[in-house]
Amino acid sequence: MLHCYDLVGTLANVSYPGENLTSVIYTPKGAFTIITAQGPGSHANLYAQVREAFPNVQRIHTVRMGTDTLEGQRKAAVLKRISAHSYTDNNSNILDAIHKALPDLPLYLATNGRRRRYV
Repeated sequence: MLHCYDLVGTLANVSYPGENLTSVIYTPKGAFTIITAQGPGSHANLYAQVREAFPNVQRIHTVRMGTDTLEGQRKAAVLKRISAHSYTDNNSNILDAIHKALPDLPLYLATNGRRRRYV
């Protein structure tokens, strides 16, 4: 089963522009994949920090930043392509956009390190 999570605000807090992982919010059990929206450029240092903090992360997919709707649509395209079984994000607007594109995908809203079923 391929469970996917957003990074910033869902799994961890990240400070910008330095892209430093400042704290872990939630640690998934078992293997998982991250789908995160980031600005242009290399994120190698951030992703190295993520892999150290989350040794069970299998893959990190990056989509371009944009409005919540655009980010949701871009994340939905990745979720569909990789045949994800669930997705967790801390932004309900992004989850709404994903739900419109993938109505059968189980979605979860993350708040303060807790997940609850969304839609």
